[in-house]
Amino acid sequence: MYGNIYTFWFAETPIVAINDFDLIQQYFVKDGDTFAGRIHVGRQAEILRGGDFGVVFVNGERWREHRRFALQVFRNFGMGRGLMEEKVIFSNVFEKAFKNTYSVAKL
Repeated sequence: MYGNIYTFWFAETPIVAINDFDLIQQYFVKDGDTFAGRIHVGRQAEILRGGDFGVVFVNGERWREHRRFALQVFRNFGMGRGLMEEKVIFSNVFEKAFKNTYSVAKL
């Protein structure tokens, strides 16, 4: 319906939405410091979230701090490493090794 990047309006504030993983990674991970200074949506953030929190609604040094924390957490959970690929390979090897086994329930 919409493209990979589009703008919508939240009250009087234009919001840019990015719906492509590669573009999100490019803009927020690789070129993250470029996007550190965004408009302040204070009243809207106060109404929706109770204040400026997270990675999306903060600016400047607070944004950098939250971004560093989020990236550290993502890395701890395997982002940027081939952990999922390793699990798929292990699953395939396991399935092949035990393909000709029999169910105990049938005996």
